[in-house]
Amino acid sequence: MDPYTNESAYQCAVAIRDAIIDKRERQALNAFQWSRAILTALFPAAAGDVHGLEADSKFFRSLMVVFALCGVVFLSQGKILEGLAALVLVVPCFWRYYERRLKSTTQAYVYLITLHRLGMVKRASPAGTQIED
Repeated sequence: MDPYTNESAYQCAVAIRDAIIDKRERQALNAFQWSRAILTALFPAAAGDVHGLEADSKFFRSLMVVFALCGVVFLSQGKILEGLAALVLVVPCFWRYYERRLKSTTQAYVYLITLHRLGMVKRASPAGTQIED
């Protein structure tokens, strides 16, 4: 299995979401948003893990933008070496952003799948009581 894909975990999370929530509600939430909402509402420690990975990915995304802008500014000022160095640094920042983003979504799906299998995430009735699947 390729560690840089989460297709299987994604498909499982979508299947769980689709079995639990109404068809109308599915359009409002993608699988990651829904998984993250379940973790935030019911399992804050697990949500904290996912939020930490998301924060890391956002940091590297921002750093990537900063290096790209610095590269353009340096090049426009004739500072070729500095500009190229800044632009080269965009690549590892992008890779780290991508890796952290993928890990955050995969981790959210894995938590959801595990909690669902343990019976901790179930279909809720309109009155808010739990219904067995």
